[in-house]
Amino acid sequence: MSADVLPIYFIHWNAPEWCASAVASILAAPCSTPRAVAVVDNGQRAGPPLRALLPPPVRWLPTGDNLGYAGGANVALHDWRATFPGAAFALVASHDLHLDPDALQRLVDAARSHDDFGILAPALVGPYESSGGRWTGRGAVELPPAGGDGVVERDRASGACLLLRGACSAAVGGFDERFHSYGEDVDLGLRARRAGWKVGVVLGARARARQREPGGAGVEGGQRRDAGRQAHRTARDLPGAGAARRARRARWRRGGGVVAPGDAARELGGVSRPALARAPPRRAAPVDAPADAALARLPQRPAPWAPRSVMTVELARATSRS
Repeated sequence: MSADVLPIYFIHWNAPEWCASAVASILAAPCSTPRAVAVVDNGQRAGPPLRALLPPPVRWLPTGDNLGYAGGANVALHDWRATFPGAAFALVASHDLHLDPDALQRLVDAARSHDDFGILAPALVGPYESSGGRWTGRGAVELPPAGGDGVVERDRASGACLLLRGACSAAVGGFDERFHSYGEDVDLGLRARRAGWKVGVVLGARARARQREPGGAGVEGGQRRDAGRQAHRTARDLPGAGAARRARRARWRRGGGVVAPGDAARELGGVSRPALARAPPRRAAPVDAPADAALARLPQRPAPWAPRSVMTVELARATSRS
């Protein structure tokens, strides 16, 4: 397959008409690079069948289950390397993404002219405004819009739309599926930066998202709220966490039902690093195309425990110091 193609993947769950609208917007956007659009379908509970709404050029990739954004995005990354092994970039987006007409071209141009950036994203202008985020060690802080048309470096870019560089994906691997949905983009950005890649937002490229799932809570608002909670739940579920919880309960009983300050913090901090050391190695994914380093770093279905969530470990360490 020619390297001169841009694979574009929408991760869908339970919003077929929104997804069809998002696909139409990306197909209508002018771009000098031929695009190959696909939808990773996590399923739906209502509405018209998504497959019937997609125009013929768009591939439909059903997962058979709701794998969350992280799992669906990993399916997209597998398909990228198996179907388009020569493509330098791929775009992964949520099912409600709508780009301004020139945004796709701006993203591609920025990626080609800034080869030290492994992840690029547009600036969000609706339903709220954001130019990416910073990581404080305790959470991701959303940054307001910035003026100009350049590329600004960030710790985190929104998973609503991520342009991924193949070399970065090969070095970093896929999304941590323990986050399921919300928070996985923060962790991916932190891991990319740890691997020496920059994460940025192209200020002149603008995007909008619906924000709310049908009958659900705000997506990005929920992302900022739930990412920390999910990371703490992930740290809680690390191997060895059960023993730490039992020890904390014993201390609670010995203390007459009073939990000492920092007890829960010590539980998290005491579990993280030993558990990471005991974690089993990630299994290599099956490879149908020629051997590819990126594929070897992506999780299989079902995903094994992933011992490298930067966000979870940093949260645990920060909590243990409080």
